Amino acid sequence: PNPFASICGRVCGAPCEVECRRGSIDDAITIRALKRFVTEQHGAEAGDPAKTVQFSTARRDTNNPKAGTKIAVIGGGVAGLTAAHDLALLGYRVTVFEAGPVAGGMLMTGVPTYRLPRDLVQMEIQAILSLGVELKVNTRVGTDVTIPQLRSQGFEAILIAAGLQRGRNLPIKGVELQGVVHGIDFLKDVNTGVEAH
Repeated sequence: PNPFASICGRVCGAPCEVECRRGSIDDAITIRALKRFVTEQHGAEAGDPAKTVQFSTARRDTNNPKAGTKIAVIGGGVAGLTAAHDLALLGYRVTVFEAGPVAGGMLMTGVPTYRLPRDLVQMEIQAILSLGVELKVNTRVGTDVTIPQLRSQGFEAILIAAGLQRGRNLPIKGVELQGVVHGIDFLKDVNTGVEAH
């Protein structure tokens, strides 16, 4: 049911491999590598991103009495796009509002390109959009459009999936000094072309 399976096959921390019971016999099953192999053959990167939806085991409901209901999702990162994917498969009309110029959240701004090619992220997003999900970028909810305006436009439900793109201080002396940059902020600057601090 994961609409970002191709991405998990590349950047997942693979905690399941640490816990894999097969490891007590010989070696853990390399789930991440297997997922990458399968998605390279049948995932978004195999050709038609929309075709990947046919393999999804996410719940569908062809008899949903609320099919067609408009739902707004605030935030075009992993959480917001996953919700949009699942809601679209259930028959809802979903619009994702993203404050930035592109969807993808930390996949686009927090992961180095050598670990995660941006075209792969775009293919996964395109597969979600192929379900009829509408994406509005450069649209900050609260500034460009308000919650009451969304309600007046007919959105019956609103999911806030704005994410948390803020770094944490390390518990070390000097962390507050000028010139100290959080890792998340550094990655965002590199990935968006912002000059170094």
